[in-house]
Amino acid sequence: MLPKVTLICLQSLDGFLARTQTDDLSWGSPEDKKHFKTKVQSTGAMIIGRNTFDQMGTKLFNSQFVLVLTSQVENYTELKTPNRHFFNGTPLEALKYLESIEITEVVLGGGGNINNQFLASNLVDEIFITIGAKIFGEGIKVFGEKPLGNNLELLSLEKLGKDDFLIHYKVQK
Repeated sequence: MLPKVTLICLQSLDGFLARTQTDDLSWGSPEDKKHFKTKVQSTGAMIIGRNTFDQMGTKLFNSQFVLVLTSQVENYTELKTPNRHFFNGTPLEALKYLESIEITEVVLGGGGNINNQFLASNLVDEIFITIGAKIFGEGIKVFGEKPLGNNLELLSLEKLGKDDFLIHYKVQK
């Protein structure tokens, strides 16, 4: 059985996860960081894209399994560890790979293009979105640039910290 996929993202009120590719998401609240860390630790595994890894790679949880999706696997061979693998393939192939190493649940941590690919392939089961108290006006869209048509069921909405909201959705399949 394919691993359960929970997409977790932080976005500005106007739908951007970052201003630029070099944004390290430090603008997120401590409460959002705690939520993200708790979810990753509870699943034990995470999928991210190469750009996200390049920005956050050394800051990631070393005790968790991280699968980095990249078409440039050869550029990362020296960074591979038992808990950090680099993978070139489709979202479905990535999940089949995780299934083959007995991972049953994974957090999808972006970026926008990766989020879009998994949603377009109908492989996301749940979404947690933290709406941060920022308006960027432009930047990197949390769900990428390609059109999507996913239907969602609201599971919960809660205030997270002083100014943020955490929204939890189930993706309708």
